[in-house]
Amino acid sequence: AKGAFGIFPPTDKPHQDTFTAGGVKFSAWDLGGHDAVRHLWDDFMATTGGVVFMVDSCDSDRLPEVEEELAGLAKDPSLEGIPIAVLFNKTDMSYALEEEELH
Repeated sequence: AKGAFGIFPPTDKPHQDTFTAGGVKFSAWDLGGHDAVRHLWDDFMATTGGVVFMVDSCDSDRLPEVEEELAGLAKDPSLEGIPIAVLFNKTDMSYALEEEELH
């Protein structure tokens, strides 16, 4: 369905998709965030027009790691002037962190 989101397994390797939203064509890469693929981020940052950083709102144990990675992205010279959006998934789950805990 238009505008519907599916359920996807964790990203184990980079995946590219192209889509149009609001009349604008996007080319998006899902790079994953676990240690085994994080080193690939640098290969994509030099040519990106924006970053969407997805955070699992049910995984409180990883919040310090998330904070560290976001701080690193914000300081990365190759991302200077590039917008970074932080989105939280699984917010509909009963065990998701409250909004105040995610700030």
